[in-house]
Amino acid sequence: MNSLTEKIRFIGGRIFAVLKTSRKLTVRDLAKQANTSKSSAHRQALGIKKRNIHPESSFWEQEEGYEWIRLVYFGTLLIFGVEQGVGADNLSRFFKMLRLDTHIGTSPSSIRASLTALQDMIIRFQEEVEKCQGGAIKNVIGAADETFFGNLLILVFMDLSSGYIILEDIADGRSFDTWLKMAEPRLEQLGVKVQLLVSDRAKALIKLVVDGFNCEHHADIFHSQNDISKWMGSALGRCKSKTKRNLNKCVASQEKAEKREASKTIVETKVKQVEQAKAEDRVATQDLDDYRKTLRKISLTIHPFKLKDNNAQDSANAKKALREQTKNIKTLARKRGIYDKNGVMNKFKNQISELVPSIVFWWLLVLTNLLSQGFRSKELLDWSMFYLLPTVYWHKQMKKTKNTTIRKEYEKAWGKALVVYHTHALTGTFSEDEILFWQNWAQEMVVKFHRASSAVEGRNGFLTQIYNNHRGLSPNRLKAPAVLHNFFITRPDGSTAVERLFGEKPPDLLEWLLHRMGELPLPRKSRKRVKSNPLNLLSVPA
Repeated sequence: MNSLTEKIRFIGGRIFAVLKTSRKLTVRDLAKQANTSKSSAHRQALGIKKRNIHPESSFWEQEEGYEWIRLVYFGTLLIFGVEQGVGADNLSRFFKMLRLDTHIGTSPSSIRASLTALQDMIIRFQEEVEKCQGGAIKNVIGAADETFFGNLLILVFMDLSSGYIILEDIADGRSFDTWLKMAEPRLEQLGVKVQLLVSDRAKALIKLVVDGFNCEHHADIFHSQNDISKWMGSALGRCKSKTKRNLNKCVASQEKAEKREASKTIVETKVKQVEQAKAEDRVATQDLDDYRKTLRKISLTIHPFKLKDNNAQDSANAKKALREQTKNIKTLARKRGIYDKNGVMNKFKNQISELVPSIVFWWLLVLTNLLSQGFRSKELLDWSMFYLLPTVYWHKQMKKTKNTTIRKEYEKAWGKALVVYHTHALTGTFSEDEILFWQNWAQEMVVKFHRASSAVEGRNGFLTQIYNNHRGLSPNRLKAPAVLHNFFITRPDGSTAVERLFGEKPPDLLEWLLHRMGELPLPRKSRKRVKSNPLNLLSVPA
């Protein structure tokens, strides 16, 4: 036996098997048939009698029932304890509600010990699986950012296409040297090369692109739009709220004057005030709508295809459109008297040239991929790039976006692309297998276009929840959820991040843990809590 727990459970299982066949046995006969001592047989028999107080308890004494309890116990700790951050006290209550406290240790202290062991084993799982991931170098499109929790700084580096977290660790700073020191070993370990990095305009990250990774850089549209929203969107929202309150106040004043039958002059004055308040409210509403339309146009510009005709988007037209939207926002700001004291629009204007490289990079990536596979026919290249790709691309964007207004724009673009795709002469010449090949190829290319690092921002939000749930973050508490993100959590298609990056399905994490976590903790008799009585005088030694 590997442990005392295993030995006790083994003897208990034999005693239960004997008792199940015949209940009328002496302790001596019971010990003889179970091949153990009389005292051990007597103790185990009494324990079984105390535990079997529920209708399902007899099932838990068997091997199948015990394995089911292990599955429930470790599966619960994995999902709710490690992934969701539920505390040991609540998990203890949950296991007691399932009436498992008679067969396994369910105290908070016992669960905390199991959680610690489980986190260590999860980290070991990633180390073992990553050692097996070798072969050809994987090209990735990365996103990098940092998040703060008081004095705690965490660096996050992710592959945007697969969602694989390459780096998520506590750091002392966010300088170029720190980024390179922490990211470079991980890239070498995984056999990964960064082709494009999407991030904000932090100097350390730009230097990391130029001097560290030697790759392309793309400014993040998420941060650019967020800066504009914090400056202008909030100001226009306050103007709209102010005009709405003024309108409600004027309407209430008019109704009050009419109710008390005021003079005609007073009523006419109140009516004029209401009309003026309505006009101001309409102007504020229109300005807010214009601002939102302009912000949407900025987002709709940074795509590899044009929305109107699905033609290829080039960097020159994209830059021109972004500069026009910049002028529109500046004009609206002057109209509403919103002063840009932090130079948000000048900063955005200077970043325009950094917002469009992803478009050029993606088109080069698509063309290089086609030529590397031997497709050189001009007709086939045009069909795949300008008829197949826009259809798959807009369909993906349509399914991904949550904004209803933008989704309608994507639906129109997808409908147009779908009609053109089906009317092309080359579409009907392919077999089902060939169409499936081209569809998979198009989906593979589409997921490689990225214009924002919102996935990393979402990860930072998740870390905030984990930090608050766990009341802090230790290195193991930080690493274990990252392993679950890479190897356990799946997308709607059932694939994990490691599977999407390396193309190989890893071992099932829960099954791997069940074979290595050992026996469950034994139940203990809890101490009775003594209620303190404020009316009792505590004895004090003389």
